[in-house]
Amino acid sequence: MSQLDKEIGLKQTLINLRFTHKKTPVTVLDAITLKNPRKAALEIRKRASLSECVLLQTCNRTEFFAVTENDPEVTKRAMIEYWLHETGVPKQEFQNHIEESMDAEALRHLFRMATGLESMLIGEDQILGQIRDTFNESKNWGVVGPFLEKALNKAIRAGGRIRAKTGINKGAVSLGSAAVKMTERILSGLEGKELMIIGAGETGTLVGKALAARRHSAIYVANRTFNSAVRLAKILGGTTVHYDEIDEVLPKVDVVFVATSAPHMTLKRDQVARAMTRKRKSKKLLIFDLSQPRNVESRVSSLKGVRLLDIDVNFFSLGI
Repeated sequence: MSQLDKEIGLKQTLINLRFTHKKTPVTVLDAITLKNPRKAALEIRKRASLSECVLLQTCNRTEFFAVTENDPEVTKRAMIEYWLHETGVPKQEFQNHIEESMDAEALRHLFRMATGLESMLIGEDQILGQIRDTFNESKNWGVVGPFLEKALNKAIRAGGRIRAKTGINKGAVSLGSAAVKMTERILSGLEGKELMIIGAGETGTLVGKALAARRHSAIYVANRTFNSAVRLAKILGGTTVHYDEIDEVLPKVDVVFVATSAPHMTLKRDQVARAMTRKRKSKKLLIFDLSQPRNVESRVSSLKGVRLLDIDVNFFSLGI
């Protein structure tokens, strides 16, 4: 038993089942994402007879951390059966991409994740906030007990301390700011460009702040909850767009960042095609889909003058 096990008090079995950007393509990540996290956490706890569980879902991962007093192999099978039933993913595809850890290895994975070592962009800070938010939500749902509470608290504190002591997050970027940096490279700068952000949540806000840091103010902000769009637009000095007015703005902009958590497509091919017919002849459109699940129909990429990127793009090959 390691020192880490002793500190946490590892007496039950800890199981981590996960799909991450390391092994799973975006299309599969979309498919295995559980649309109602609260329902999923409550149901899988009951069906797999778990003592505790936490479901963490971000644009790069979907993971369960589960505590059980029962046979871990029986428990894993029950968890996987529930996951397959809820998502409808073919069993072979599911098995091809799933990763798992148990006990000390699961704890190490949690700590590495909290410090940013498991992120697509090493050292990024966003994951620490996502773990903290998931922990708080899970406590409110009543699925976290003393074991996971202690483990998650220690992981969150360790993530903060390691960033402070090592500076691992210095120069690291969020997915949102990386997307902005990539956009600058593709377009050779953003001067004179008009941009729209669809989604005013965490990722959309990070995109907006990265643009504002570059003193770019030609920004439209749309969000299904209008008040959230108003707040973000005010911070950025941008213009608020009602959700049902997105089609009117599309022909005006050069870049669209889509960062919503909607379970359906936010931008469809026909919608973008209509916008392109209304653009000036030489004007092109870059769409960056940062959503999980994907919120831009893949067929959009077949339109002339349109370039569609998503989080499968390799940031590191561009030196970001």
